[in-house]
Amino acid sequence: MKDIASKPKTKLPKLPLSPKNSPNVDPNERELAVYDSLIEGLAERAVRTGASAGSFFTKSSEVIDAIFAPNWSAVLARGPSDSPIVVHATGNAKDNLGDLFSSSKGSGCRVEDLLNRRQQLQSSGLVVSPISHSGRAPDESSNDGHSRAWGCLIVDLGSTQPDLVQLNVVSAIAETAGEFVRNQDLNRAEVVAQFDSDVLKFSLNAHCSLEPRVVGHHLANDARMLLDCERVSVFMINGTAPRLLAISSVASVEGRSQLVKRMNSMVRRSTVLNEPIISDQTSADKRLEQLVESHRSSTGLPFVFGVPVYPRPDQAESPSGSPIGFLLAESTQDIDRVQFARGLSHVGPHAAVSLSNVNTYSRIPFRRSLGWLGRAFSSANISRLGVAAVLAGVAIAASLLIKADFKVRIPGELRPAVERNVFASQTGVIEEVFVDHGDEVKTNQSLMRIRSSKLEVDLEKASSDVLKLQELKEAKQIALNRVSDVGSDQNLAAQLASEISDLEFQIATSGEKAKFLKQQISELLIVSPIDGQVTTWQAKDSLTTRPVEWGDPIINVAELDGDWNLIFRVPERRIGYVIARKEELESGEPLELEFFLESDPTKRYRVEVMKIDRSAVADPELGPVTILECRAPDEMVNKRQGATISGDVDCGRKSIWYVWTREMFDSVRRHFVW
Repeated sequence: MKDIASKPKTKLPKLPLSPKNSPNVDPNERELAVYDSLIEGLAERAVRTGASAGSFFTKSSEVIDAIFAPNWSAVLARGPSDSPIVVHATGNAKDNLGDLFSSSKGSGCRVEDLLNRRQQLQSSGLVVSPISHSGRAPDESSNDGHSRAWGCLIVDLGSTQPDLVQLNVVSAIAETAGEFVRNQDLNRAEVVAQFDSDVLKFSLNAHCSLEPRVVGHHLANDARMLLDCERVSVFMINGTAPRLLAISSVASVEGRSQLVKRMNSMVRRSTVLNEPIISDQTSADKRLEQLVESHRSSTGLPFVFGVPVYPRPDQAESPSGSPIGFLLAESTQDIDRVQFARGLSHVGPHAAVSLSNVNTYSRIPFRRSLGWLGRAFSSANISRLGVAAVLAGVAIAASLLIKADFKVRIPGELRPAVERNVFASQTGVIEEVFVDHGDEVKTNQSLMRIRSSKLEVDLEKASSDVLKLQELKEAKQIALNRVSDVGSDQNLAAQLASEISDLEFQIATSGEKAKFLKQQISELLIVSPIDGQVTTWQAKDSLTTRPVEWGDPIINVAELDGDWNLIFRVPERRIGYVIARKEELESGEPLELEFFLESDPTKRYRVEVMKIDRSAVADPELGPVTILECRAPDEMVNKRQGATISGDVDCGRKSIWYVWTREMFDSVRRHFVW
């Protein structure tokens, strides 16, 4: 059978409460007959297989509109802590429900409060009738009947106080709604069976652990299946400060995200006000309403329902009871409110118990350490701990008594025994490079030419100064000769002779400067200091037009066909072991080490240490180091300048414990002791 909601809605006629008199039928009887006909049609829909909650409650509102023409009507379901869930509403019910709940001073938004205030509300035109999931109207004379109610039906008839007929009609519609709720469960046996299975799974997982995040993860993910909503968030509350434990379908929660901050603010405000979060009703607190609307717009989930979780159900009755948690459900508007209310009635008690247990467990000091100790020293583990202690003692004793070879690993490189770095003799720019990598060179062979614009300018200026001074000297000499021939002015002659002497000194000084500059310019031609090969990689490409300063190393020449040396850099923290081993050896006995090339670690060589430099030099990677030199063995075939090597210096025999732990203790000593 097709869902009634898929059919086009038919507009029922508006029936007046006081129809005009008919000559044959009593008006009251005709009016009641019409009411009975509409309610019977609604009852048939209530027991119809496949009827959805949306279509049934829509039809109920149409019947109410046809009979009463009310201002608004609403169907509320009972949620956890007696919080109302709006299942269906017409007119401006949302705003009016917010005002109605805000008038419940001290007791909060609760369904039972509405049922207890029925007589008071009737005076203002509000008819409140309980909806029982058994299909029968609960006993109105006792509060037990109210506590058994599934929810309630509210009809606003305006300012007119309802009469007995109107009260009975609303009660009949409420009984029909209760029958629909009952038959909905009976007609969906498979859904009910699956729901019971989900409830069992939820109850088992909710109490499987005492760790807050594990419990929150199970509550959020399993409750989402029961409530049939998009997302469920679980909070723990300490005082008024909520802490988000888990969000369904989210592996981990980032507390600094904007979403989590908005949710915490909304839950904190709801906890302080002792008011649940219901997106379908207008809150008396504007700040809470703003937070809810902001959260809805940012998430795109318009249905938001949040309810505090108390340690015991009876604490929800009192405004002084402090909640220990909070459940926040979010979904789209097409959520099945009946299914949601039924699921929430199961989720609430289990969440209260599990969060209460977690809250109590989290207050235990050193709970993780105590739990580990309890498991470790249980009777089942005592024997295994004893065996483990004996084995550990034997292992420690063996590591202290058994000796092993103590070797110190040091880094190094392979270098030719004869090599020279050629340095820049002047500041300038390398104008031309005559050799390249791998070229054979002889002593004093030209390698490159450096051009110094400054030296050239200084030389030209010095030469120009010499010419100018010589011309000035010749002019002074001619003037002196004339004065001497006349013999009239002896003072002028003496002055000219003195000036000529000064010019001769300046000419000599400028000449020496020009000679020195020429010598410096001649040194701009860089020559090889030894016979060998150029080992600088891509010398022409990397050095041409390169600016250099005086003393900069610019090219390397090495004798690759001669002897080779092993240059090791021993860190300062390790050189003490090497020197101590050298002093332990008898006079004349060499200190040996074993090394290997990093490019071929399978082949090892053993050599004697030729020289240990007792002075420390700075190394950019290792810090202060001591240079240790060895002669490369003749059997080495693959000799490459700068090849990386690693050596192990034989420092005698020490206990296995010392060999294994010395690096660790050295690190602790350097960082924390001295």
